Amino acid sequence: MSKRNSNVISRPNAPITPLHAAIVSPKSRAVFAEERKLINGNLQYGIESGKFFPETTGGLKDVFARDDVTNIPPPADGKIASGEQPGAAYLDRLDIDWDKHQVIGGELFDFTWKWSAPHKYRRFNYFITRADWNPSLPLSRAQFEPTPFYSVLNEHQPYWSYNDEMYAPNPSTHTFVLPEREGYHVLLGVWEVAETDKAFYQVVDLDFQPQDGGGKPHKPTGLTLTHVAHNSVSLKWDASSDLSPADQYIIKRDGNAISTVPASQTTFTDNSVSELTDYVYTVIAAKEGSQSLPSIPVTVKTPSRDGKPSAPANLHSMGETPTAISLMWGESVGSSPIRWYYITRDGKDIQAVPGNLTSYVDDGLTPDTEYSYSVRAEDLTGNTSPDSNVLTKRTKPEGGGQYRPWVLGEFYQANEKVSHNGKDWLALVSHTAHVESWAPGASDGFTLWKEITESWRR
Repeated sequence: MSKRNSNVISRPNAPITPLHAAIVSPKSRAVFAEERKLINGNLQYGIESGKFFPETTGGLKDVFARDDVTNIPPPADGKIASGEQPGAAYLDRLDIDWDKHQVIGGELFDFTWKWSAPHKYRRFNYFITRADWNPSLPLSRAQFEPTPFYSVLNEHQPYWSYNDEMYAPNPSTHTFVLPEREGYHVLLGVWEVAETDKAFYQVVDLDFQPQDGGGKPHKPTGLTLTHVAHNSVSLKWDASSDLSPADQYIIKRDGNAISTVPASQTTFTDNSVSELTDYVYTVIAAKEGSQSLPSIPVTVKTPSRDGKPSAPANLHSMGETPTAISLMWGESVGSSPIRWYYITRDGKDIQAVPGNLTSYVDDGLTPDTEYSYSVRAEDLTGNTSPDSNVLTKRTKPEGGGQYRPWVLGEFYQANEKVSHNGKDWLALVSHTAHVESWAPGASDGFTLWKEITESWRR
């Protein structure tokens, strides 16, 4: 379980663009589409809508954890793949031949989520289309089995009483037996969050092969990385489990065959890689001209030649308020694990963020003011990466209506500002809004909030 640093602010003061979680292996429909720039930038991590699918209404309590935040309505039929996100509407189209992953029903399979912003989770649910579903019709509740075939439940409650226990590992991998199916089917993964009213939706397109593989050898299992350098990547895998052994193994990189090895060999070193480059590897068993399904892929980014970590990628803002800017970046990679990310504002270091985090909220800023940021990484050996791109953002102007609205169940930092019932308020202490009476101006709210009056502003 990833550890978290309570001294690092991890929540922005305003609504932010949803950039949080996606199924990255096997690649979801959203990930494929984002790679080809067919949906708005980075929305593969932002397919976010109301939790408790296949329910259709909002305001529902969690049947297991009654203290969790109630939901907003889950996505409507025909908009399940996009989560009703306008920038992801492409995912709901019926005229696309979607990229499909070849699988076999009844076999174990790994599904890996990766998140880019932490949330306390309640459960992961996996749904599959019915055996008699119709691919020519929009994805709807009627197209899916009514209950998930596999679930992962976080039993800790109430969520505000737990910290590390409520956060899923990053990445999170679930291994389960795929249902028995034939031909094309759609898997829907739903990651439900305890502390918000939403869930993350991911659709994965699958092509179920015959149970006997159609005479094909079984796919290799256990593909792992054994060594990664700037100029080489080493792999190993388990031998194919066929009674009649494979003749050879085919190694593929980024979908292209790069080498073959005899069946007696279950290791391979790729010496044709470049530094600071992403690669995806799979292995296929071959026998008498017939090939197995590909192994579960492994992904790697090679380190730099000088041993330094790569620069943090794509530093961007997730939202601005009058007093805060929410930052996020892509992880740095090196030959040694990342220990710290250093946040620089206007040329000066302001914060060290633990290496397992890739977000930070810079609070206490001046309204209507421009700030410039960069991020660099440091690994466990003390090597420092180059700086990320420079990001320049301006805080919003001060004034009523500039703050995010108060919401039951949300967490608020001390000195955070919200709007409620036509007034602006300042949080006196950090807290989670467990009950309505804790709202600004409510019966118990005077211990938690102070009204921001015009005289107070001046």
